[in-house]
This record gives sequence, C-alpha cells and structure tokens, in this order.
Amino acid sequence: MIPVSSNTITNGCNPISSNCVVWQGPDIPCINICTGDTISDVVAKLATELCTVLDQTSLTNLDLSCLNLNSQDVPADFSELQQLIIDEICSLGGRCTTLEGGGGSGGSSSTITATLPVCLQYTNQQNDLVTVLPIDDYAELVAARVCTILSNITTITSTLVSHNTRITTLENATSAGSTIPKVTPNCVLPAVLTDIDDVVEALEEQFCNLRTVTGTSTQLLASTTYQCPGLNVDNRLSGSGTMSTLEGWNSNPTTLSQSLTNMWLTICDIRAAVKTIQTTCCNTTCDDVLFNFVGTLNVSTLTLNFNGSSAPVGFDECNASGALVTITDGMGGTYSTRVQVLDALAGTGTAQISLASSGLNVYVDYTVTVTFCVTDGNITCEKSKTVTVENPASACALPTGITATIS
Repeated sequence: MIPVSSNTITNGCNPISSNCVVWQGPDIPCINICTGDTISDVVAKLATELCTVLDQTSLTNLDLSCLNLNSQDVPADFSELQQLIIDEICSLGGRCTTLEGGGGSGGSSSTITATLPVCLQYTNQQNDLVTVLPIDDYAELVAARVCTILSNITTITSTLVSHNTRITTLENATSAGSTIPKVTPNCVLPAVLTDIDDVVEALEEQFCNLRTVTGTSTQLLASTTYQCPGLNVDNRLSGSGTMSTLEGWNSNPTTLSQSLTNMWLTICDIRAAVKTIQTTCCNTTCDDVLFNFVGTLNVSTLTLNFNGSSAPVGFDECNASGALVTITDGMGGTYSTRVQVLDALAGTGTAQISLASSGLNVYVDYTVTVTFCVTDGNITCEKSKTVTVENPASACALPTGITATIS
C-alpha cells in the first residue's frame, strides 16, 4: 500500500505507507506471520496463501476422464465438483464393495479410485506416499481440506478487515504533533539538544573538510605503499637485527596507522644511530668550530650575516648574551654590544644592530670585530674575525673640521 496523493488529502489527513505500519496481533505460524511484521508483508503473505489455496482447489489439477462426462456436465467450480462426487457415490449404490472392517475414514475402499493431485498427496503411518485413494476416502480428504481452507479464509478476511480499519485510522491521523528527533552532538556542534538534520548537515561539512586535508581513503591507503623496498629485511641502524624485529613493526602495512607506526620506528632507529655517532664517533676540537660573517649597513642599522658558521652539537655560547661585537669608525668613535650567533644561525642566519644611539660618525666606513666563543663544558673555543663594512653615506664627505655623529 502507498499513501494517497498529497493533492487528494482532505480534512488534514496525513497519508502513511503500509510499510511504516506493523502487525501487533499474535504470531500466526501456519502462514509465517509474526508480531512486528509490516502490514505490507502481512497482506503479501495472506495473498500468497490465498493464491496457494486457489491453486490447490483448481479443477485444472484433476483428471475427470474416468467419469466419462459430457462437456456440459464438467463442473465449473469446486462446489459443483463436490456435488458431482456425492452424486456419483450415491449412484454406485450396491456396485461398491465394502471391505472387512470398513467404515470411517480410510477404513473402506471402493472399486472406483481417484489419483490425488500433488498438493493432496501425503505419507501414511507406514511411511508410504499415498497417491491414489478410493473415491469415498478421496471425497473425505478433499472435504476436510476444503473446510480447513474455508476456516483460514474466514480468519484471513477478519484479519484484513482489522488491518484495513487500523490503516485507515493511521492514514487519517494528523501530523500536527510530529517532531523532528533531537540528539546531543559531541564536537561538530555545541553539546546541546539539536535537530538531527542539523547535526547530519554539520557532520557532512566537517567530514568533507577533513577529507580535503587528509585526502580520500584511497589516497591514504596508497600512501602506505611508499615504504622503502626491502625495509623489512634491512639491518637496523641502531642495535642488532632487522627492522622487522622491532617491537610493533608491521611487515605488510595495509592501513595508514600501520604505515605511520613503521615510519616512527624507522625515524627513532635513525635518531638512535645518529646519537651514537655524535657521542662515540669523533673527538670534537676547536677546529670543528667554524666562524665567518659579513656586514652591511643601511642608514643606522648594521646587519651581520653569519651563514657558513657552525658549532658542534652540545656547544653553547660562553656568554649568555652572545658574542662580543666591537665597531669603530676610524675617527676615534667605538661602540660595543653583543649578539647571539647560535640563535641567529638557528633562524635566518642574520642579526641586526641599531647604531642610532651609538655616537659613531655617520659618514665613514666601519671596522667590525666579532669575538665568537663557545663551550661544551669541557672544551672552550674562541674565534674572532674583523671586517670592514662600507658606509653608503661615506661618499658624502663633510668639509674639513666638521664631524657628524649618529646620536
């Protein structure tokens, strides 16, 4: 059953599909109807059973040739067939031979027999398949089966009437009191009761954003195939054994989590090996300390570039404030400050010094000396370099006897 068209709804009725209505009556095992089945399923099962009954009582399954009937005497329905059988039995009269112990159902036989259709064949107490019966037993069997069918039809009809009444009531029910279910989301929206359609929409939006960042599941799975060939049997860089002997190692990663596990185990193996090299490989001397720099001046800002300089791992600058920088202008002016060379190398490699209040002459080139000192607690290394930094303003020489300073 389907709801009537919304264009034909009257009196505020709300159509409800029979797929949404369930049978709340008792189980009916003989036709496989269970409490909780949809009305669509119940009606379908009842209709199927009715079709089976009609098929079983169809006259096309019967062979009436032995009766030698004229075409106008052939029964048109099952009721006429029963009457024909009764008339035939009555007409036999004394021609029927009753066996000893006759009487009752199955206790007698007639010289006239009938072949049972497949639907009426059965296995007797001797476990023999009965396919032929005397006509009187045949009639009793058919009559009993017809009674059962009629009883079932009465029950089915009553059930259909009840279902029709209930379905009509549901279809006529209004939707004024219907509400959208609510749920409390945990992360996609504030944790308050929210209409479920809003939660689903927010969930889809965040899922799409997440997939845009991480890639599709196919792409993530493909990333697990980029592990180094032969890595399972490669020797570890730290410790003994192959990589596959590491605890937690996945020899055949098929998920992103397994691939990441192998990646971290490999990184940790490399780090452990590098630490061992740093600790045991070579004796560190001051020759391992490299120091070089160049300088440029822009108005009153001096930029020192330390790229090319380095200190071994574990070394820090001797003075927490950094290396000593001494700047002279060649005319008696001197300015000193400190810059952190290692911090500069960890960043862009440069450090800037403001000379706005240095008191140096602004029209001359500068001599810059940087004394770089590092130590690891055992070895202290000090290196110094002096460079000349050209002053773009030096071309604008002052008249003799006039001095200009940065203030």
